[in-house]
Amino acid sequence: MKTPILFACLLFLGLSESCKKDLPGPPLQSSQEPLNKERAAVPTTTNEYNASVIEGRLAFKTKEDYESLVTDPTPEKEAAFINWVDNLPDFVSHYRHHIDNRISDPIRDDFFGSILNKDDIVQIGGHIFKVDMGKEKVFALGVVFESQLQDLLQENITNLKIKTFSTQEDVLEAIQLERWSIFCTEPYLPLQQHSKPFHATNVEANHLVAGIYFSLVSFIPTGSVNIYNFDASFVYYKIRCDNTSGPYQIWNSMGNYDFLSGGQKLTIYRGIHNFSKLHFTVRGRDNSTNPVFTSDWVELRINA
Repeated sequence: MKTPILFACLLFLGLSESCKKDLPGPPLQSSQEPLNKERAAVPTTTNEYNASVIEGRLAFKTKEDYESLVTDPTPEKEAAFINWVDNLPDFVSHYRHHIDNRISDPIRDDFFGSILNKDDIVQIGGHIFKVDMGKEKVFALGVVFESQLQDLLQENITNLKIKTFSTQEDVLEAIQLERWSIFCTEPYLPLQQHSKPFHATNVEANHLVAGIYFSLVSFIPTGSVNIYNFDASFVYYKIRCDNTSGPYQIWNSMGNYDFLSGGQKLTIYRGIHNFSKLHFTVRGRDNSTNPVFTSDWVELRINA
């Protein structure tokens, strides 16, 4: 009796192995984005920013790592990050490239200019982004298609793997949800930059709109530390489909000195979301004169 039983067991095991071979294996990653076996462009360096340099670009491991850095950083945190970037091997920032080659900078934000590389590229989570301020466009390519990076550099939109967004859009939210924020009908605000004469310089009000980065800043180019102050008679903004801030006022604020740009800066907002409403009125103030000398008011106002 042992021989038939043994034969039956062997036959059963053989059929089981045959069935296993016919079963489909797990998908590589997704039906649309196959795994790039040559190299997965994922940051591996451990530091407080959770970022590293990959092929000459700064790469943040996740969207949350990037958002944590750019959301209203303190002057000390901003300075520490820029110093870290300037000492990275194999990385040349947008800011450093423009300064060293004396090229006019369309971004006008040293912090954001230190995040982008000289080709205006940064990697955030699973996507590589190129920001073109001249065209007011952001181009995105999944890291699993990194072999097609040259098309991203050349902004080749005939490549269907490259997604195109307006700089006014909340790109990181749109690309993560894989939809166009269809549940929010509030408008996106455009870039706004205005200035007024102030002594031998100007006082500027800048609402930077860059798709993956937004800021509201007043700036006075001085070349010397802490010469002037700021007055902001009206500060109000509404983050698109989110919270409002203000209205409130700021009087006689020194702001902080920006050693890269050589001027004083009053930072109101930095983050990854655009506004739907904005009213910002600011002026320069010179307390060394008697009476106090002030510039005309510079105003940015839309939908408010």
